[in-house]
Amino acid sequence: MDPQQPDAAAVPDDGREQGVREEGVRGEGGVREDDVRGEGGVREDDVRGEGLREQEVLAVLPRLTQIGSIMNRGRLIERAMEAAAIHVDRPAMGVLLSLHTAARPLRIGEIAARMQVVGPHVTRQVNELERRGLVVRVTDPDDQRARLIEATPDGAKATERYVGTIIGWFADALADWPQQDRQDFGRLLGRFADDVTARLVALDNEPPPTAE
Repeated sequence: MDPQQPDAAAVPDDGREQGVREEGVRGEGGVREDDVRGEGGVREDDVRGEGLREQEVLAVLPRLTQIGSIMNRGRLIERAMEAAAIHVDRPAMGVLLSLHTAARPLRIGEIAARMQVVGPHVTRQVNELERRGLVVRVTDPDDQRARLIEATPDGAKATERYVGTIIGWFADALADWPQQDRQDFGRLLGRFADDVTARLVALDNEPPPTAE
């Protein structure tokens, strides 16, 4: 054997022809194999990533359903109203909460938007709350012809008792969590709520599909 020539057994048979390197081998039509895309020009790893994201969302949905179910079945709102000695129905409580979170008087339309209901529905609730002395109509300083809805001192105190009851129950549920977990939970839950709300608002603003 010529000592200048390498042993054929020491050189792997990589199937190269005409001096083409293996990592440079391209697929049919001269396309690199890692550039091959799926149907419609979508990369296969993009498709897999989309599938993984859907699986992650599907894993969360049962937990959201669980929370909604236990809150309704456990009469959370009714129990909190009883603890706060507020004798109104749930929609009326929603009006008081809207005023509480806004921390200012609101127009009927603003309350309706916050509650995601129609104006006449809010008007009926406001009339009942006004009759019970929990809200009052005041003049809008920006428009003397318009009226704002404002919680009375009794209405504000009752709502604070209600909110305090709800907060106390949730605080008890998280009492054994490490502080960092509680902070992360609050941050991520707020982000989730904001993103979902923005997405749903965008869907509401989309034009209806046209019939083909």
